[in-house]
Amino acid sequence: MRRLVVISILVSALAVSSCGSSGSTSGHGDSAARSSLPTTSTQPASRDIQVTFVYGPPDWPWTADAPTPQGSLLVHGASGYTGDWTATSTYVSGRQSADERYAGFTLSVLDGEVTGCGAGQFVFVDAFASTTSTGGWLIIPGFGTRDLASLSGSGAWETLQGTAGGETAGGAIRGSVTCAGEGVPSEGVRFFATAEAGPVKVETTVTFPTPTITWEATVSSPAASTGTPIVLSDGSVTMQLAGTWTGDAPTVLAKATRPSADGGFVEAMVMRFTGTVVGCGTGSLMVTALDRFDAQDAAGIRSWEIVPALGTGDLVNATGFGTGTIHTNEDTTTFEGSMACHA
Repeated sequence: MRRLVVISILVSALAVSSCGSSGSTSGHGDSAARSSLPTTSTQPASRDIQVTFVYGPPDWPWTADAPTPQGSLLVHGASGYTGDWTATSTYVSGRQSADERYAGFTLSVLDGEVTGCGAGQFVFVDAFASTTSTGGWLIIPGFGTRDLASLSGSGAWETLQGTAGGETAGGAIRGSVTCAGEGVPSEGVRFFATAEAGPVKVETTVTFPTPTITWEATVSSPAASTGTPIVLSDGSVTMQLAGTWTGDAPTVLAKATRPSADGGFVEAMVMRFTGTVVGCGTGSLMVTALDRFDAQDAAGIRSWEIVPALGTGDLVNATGFGTGTIHTNEDTTTFEGSMACHA
């Protein structure tokens, strides 16, 4: 995958958002929050957290200064968190819509304190859809600073005011965190509570053109006198898919670059695929994806999931999830996994 080219601009704020998954079919409740990220015997014991947040309105709505995929929206702004996290954030939020329905993500850098872990910055991603007031969130371990460099966690959130992904919103986050967690598991992270992947195999090659970059910023904490700050950027691209999925996918994406010499980064994105799925038929899908690279020139790990209840045509009730392989110096990537059509 071609990487976003980032031009640093000083910004005195921090970023934060959410992405997670659950093992239940509803995505609600503490059991869903705790089951979203697989653990191993070497991962430190986690503890429950309760956080409230308020974000918006965005300080910069994207108004199509550059060519934009139809139905795309990108905004950035600042938000505040209280409770077991006391932090401010700088965030990028992207969404893709079809008709009146949409799916999206927020990629944030939070700056502040996490109870029991200490102070610093960390990278947070969440996912949302217009069909529900709940979603999932995930902290990306290894991409933070100071005491929070290895912070990890996942869970669920619920909108209590405003609209998920809207210009203003507030809500409650619950789940669990560890101060020194592991990386994103290779089997992937599920943002929504997909019950089963299904019997239809997904093997798709994606042509990934160089994104149109709309905004980039260096997220520098006023309290941090040393170290490289985290960098956020966002953009858009229309991808072409061939294989078991064949068609086009207008996509919005955001990137957070690790504050170290290796230049590792994580990209969150949402796409609206329109075309044909072998074994299912023709229609459209909303798909969220999270890519992680532990160094600028290393191969990356992709985790993707179909957003439930946002399909059209023969794909109206499709579900599914999987992984993929990515290389920063290549124009093609892959989606691999399985899905169900539920016609």
